Amino acid sequence: MNSIAQEDPAFAGGGECGALMQATRWGETPLGPSLQWPRTLRTLIPIMLASRFAVRILWGPDLILLYNDAYRPVLGPRKHPAAMGRPIEQSYRELWHTVGPMFARVMKGEAVALDDGILPLNRHGYLEECYFTLSYSPIRDEAAAIVGVLGVVHETTERVLAERRLVALRQLAADLADAETVEGACRSAGEALVRNGADVPFVLFYVVDDAQREARLVSSSGLTDGSEAAQATIALGDESAPWPLATVARARRPLPLTDLARRFGEIHAGPFPEAITGAIVLPLTRPGAAHAKVFVVAGINPRHALDDQYQAFFELLAEHVAKAVFNVLARDEERRNAEALMTEQVTSRRRVERLAEELAQQKSALEDAHRLKDEFVATMSHELRTPLNAILGWTRMMKSGRVLPTRVPHALETIERNVVSQTSLIDDLLDVSRIMTGKLRLHVESVDLAHVIEAALDTLRPASEARNIQIHAVLDSHAGPVMGDADRLSQIVTNLLSNAVKFSPKGGRVHVHLERVNSVVRLTVTDHGVGIAAGFLPYVFDRFRQADQTISRRHGGLGLGLSIVKHLVELHGGTIAARSDGISQGATFTVTIPLSAVHAAPEPAKGETPGVDASRELDGLRVLVVDDELDARELLAEILASAGVEVRMAGDADAAMREIEAFLPHILVCDIGMPGEDGYSLMQRIRALPAERGGRVRAAAVTAYARGEDRRRALAVGFNLHLSKPVDPSELIVSVARLAERYRPA
Repeated sequence: MNSIAQEDPAFAGGGECGALMQATRWGETPLGPSLQWPRTLRTLIPIMLASRFAVRILWGPDLILLYNDAYRPVLGPRKHPAAMGRPIEQSYRELWHTVGPMFARVMKGEAVALDDGILPLNRHGYLEECYFTLSYSPIRDEAAAIVGVLGVVHETTERVLAERRLVALRQLAADLADAETVEGACRSAGEALVRNGADVPFVLFYVVDDAQREARLVSSSGLTDGSEAAQATIALGDESAPWPLATVARARRPLPLTDLARRFGEIHAGPFPEAITGAIVLPLTRPGAAHAKVFVVAGINPRHALDDQYQAFFELLAEHVAKAVFNVLARDEERRNAEALMTEQVTSRRRVERLAEELAQQKSALEDAHRLKDEFVATMSHELRTPLNAILGWTRMMKSGRVLPTRVPHALETIERNVVSQTSLIDDLLDVSRIMTGKLRLHVESVDLAHVIEAALDTLRPASEARNIQIHAVLDSHAGPVMGDADRLSQIVTNLLSNAVKFSPKGGRVHVHLERVNSVVRLTVTDHGVGIAAGFLPYVFDRFRQADQTISRRHGGLGLGLSIVKHLVELHGGTIAARSDGISQGATFTVTIPLSAVHAAPEPAKGETPGVDASRELDGLRVLVVDDELDARELLAEILASAGVEVRMAGDADAAMREIEAFLPHILVCDIGMPGEDGYSLMQRIRALPAERGGRVRAAAVTAYARGEDRRRALAVGFNLHLSKPVDPSELIVSVARLAERYRPA
């Protein structure tokens, strides 16, 4: 059969669809060449093409679709022109479950009609809510056999939607009539609008605060509880907020959004199963005001595009809500003015009474603060003077020769122990200062908390054994690492363990338990010692608070340790809690720290100062020591000289510059706080020198300025290392050896 299209007079004058039918190779279709079509069909084709109404013919058992120009909008660009000459089921799969049975009834001889019936169509790339009034009647041939379906279709979508939206606006106005508050008006509006869930599947109302900084959600309708789209508050200065209220406030006009899936994921609301992808944000601005008071966020029907009529509906509903809201605000303003006039005297009297009460409370608080200050100063004086007494006493006895040679090691051990104690007190005071000023920082890394606890147990073992205290530790080695500062975590553990040992009686027991609980690591330290009184338990983590602050107290300290521990735990994102059944009932401290997201390989334990064979490693090394304090200068020089170092000293920056160029030291050990010119400035002058004149000398800052910012500043100006006074001699020697790249563990 020849498949070349032939001119057919039946298609003449049929507009675009007539031309399409003329160009179709009908011989390649089930209908066959058009000139051979049955007379009934050829008679209907010109009538259909000439009609100004949307007419379609479904021919044969496969219901082949033929239609005129007026029917094209029903199909839309997604189906036309591909639908021409194909079985209609292929073009209407999305609603075949509805129209298929209707066509079957017609093919049996029944005429079918529909008034404003909903027939969802995918004609623009999405399933569209469409309404039609239509009539289907059977087509009979010359023998009266039913051979097809003749359909006359009139789309009523625009009218149906307009009537539905008009009803919604009337109901909205009625529900808003009795609103007494802004929040109430917004809630009533939301409930009224989502009753018409097709046009407004969900709606949110945000009220702006008086400072124009934040919008607060006062009503959410249509969304499920906890929906991410129902943001509780939105900062008006946040350009990246999920709902762009800042942009709408600035533009002062509605803003359609089409990317809700990107902003919130899938949102489902209203009567249709499809996710909602679009919304419109509308500002409500009071007449004469410069800024919007309320924002309306309304979801867009996923089965309808936001055309001019749809947007006009949203703007009309916004006007209704705005009128109700601003009427409420006007009434509130009038009521507030009246109440202010009526209650001015009462308010003034209450203000005076409240002021008197506040003054009394402030007086009491000042008295308590003054008492606590006096108690703290007395305690600090005692705690600082006690080690000084031992240091000064043994030093003077040794100078006068009244200490037997056999007692000299004991005297030196006592002096060293009290120096360490005083250093610890000073470190606690510095930590409290950093905490109060917000300058305490963590050096975060992956830390195995079990190793930290084991190291602390090793440190405290001599003290516990001296008092015959048994420490029972159960450590889960698979608890997992935590992200934190290893030194600060060690400080937490050491403080809790030392307290447990200190407050336990001789022969007592201390239990340490480390375990993993869900996504945290939990450390529990329990002792059976003096316990904590119920009245003091709420204050156990307060600064400068001690259960026993009398001069006859048995245990020393400034009352800072647990306060510092609590702050360090919280900096790690954890929690700490104390529990005790009372005096002599012991105490339990529980710390939780979040697990690390990664498992790092174990690192060598920190804080150890390996030995170094000084005589083998440091012979011939030239070191310049700079310090304005003669005692400190000579001590550093003596320590280094004992390791075979050739040492020179300078007491100020100018002398140091002369020695740098004359002595050309390998290493510079320099103080920071010096009169005239400090160590920072000196280091900058040295680094400005050429290498052959000493400008590249390796340098260590040895200083009493021990804060983190002091260390960072020292490294920034050119020091290679920062050491805090007091410096352990072995640590100084190892540090110098490392700077000289001569360090080998002994």
